[in-house]
Amino acid sequence: MAAASVTRTSSSARLRSGASRPTLSSVGRSVASLMQVLSGRGGGRRHPAARVPRDRSEHPRQVRARARDRRPWAGATPTPPSAMSEPGGPAAPVDPAGGPAPRAGAPGGGATAARAPQRRVRGGGTVGDMVRSLALILGIVAVVLVLVPRPSGETVRTVDWRPVAQQAAGSATYDVLVPAGLPEDWRSTSARVDRAPGEGGSVAWTIGFVTPEDDYAATGQSDGDAAVFVEDLTKQGAATGTVEVGGATWERRERDLAGEPRRSLVRELDGSTVLVTGTASWAELEVLAGSLRPQA
Repeated sequence: MAAASVTRTSSSARLRSGASRPTLSSVGRSVASLMQVLSGRGGGRRHPAARVPRDRSEHPRQVRARARDRRPWAGATPTPPSAMSEPGGPAAPVDPAGGPAPRAGAPGGGATAARAPQRRVRGGGTVGDMVRSLALILGIVAVVLVLVPRPSGETVRTVDWRPVAQQAAGSATYDVLVPAGLPEDWRSTSARVDRAPGEGGSVAWTIGFVTPEDDYAATGQSDGDAAVFVEDLTKQGAATGTVEVGGATWERRERDLAGEPRRSLVRELDGSTVLVTGTASWAELEVLAGSLRPQA
């Protein structure tokens, strides 16, 4: 009886102490041990870092959370389907922190927030750079236009008629009349001598000018057929009267050529015919006629 009493007393003591009833701490330890076994299934021996300190004050959920955080794959961010690259396509961008890089324009994408506000154009420059470059080019062009001299009007190519006049005087049998004392703004642009073939052939020569009013005027002289010479140089101008120039009488001839009048002054000399013709005014033609003098 005494032994039985002792046995019952020991059982009662154990029941009162709670040794036969599982506690929260023991359950937590069991769960933690199970999680450690599961986490170390692939590697055999458990890593020391996977041990969970036995703290009786922790709740089993806290123990499980700590064990879950200590797994090798804990903290890895799953790759979303949108970040995966399609077969055959370019690889999805990866964030240096370990996860996929946020897409441009997506929330949290730092690249979009840090992008320069200026609009960029092809070639890597900005619109502002293009405007500044254009302004610089225009400035250089303006400086060149200001500093480089330019002709004020149309350039007239002039010729020296004097050698031609000497050649005509050496070939003709008449006194060659040449301009003398014309102002400098009378610019000679042409001079020529025409001699008919054969011994004693006729000699004709002409000089062309650009007048001070930028019109055309010419003087010519020939000892050939007067009618042919006059018809040719006056463009078949019709006689309209006479005029006195320098004490000599000149016949006026005129013809309208496509809205442009052709004026001429004709004078018959001993052994030759001399005339002045062109699109210049009558006043300028009379100046040229009054300047004619025999070749010295």
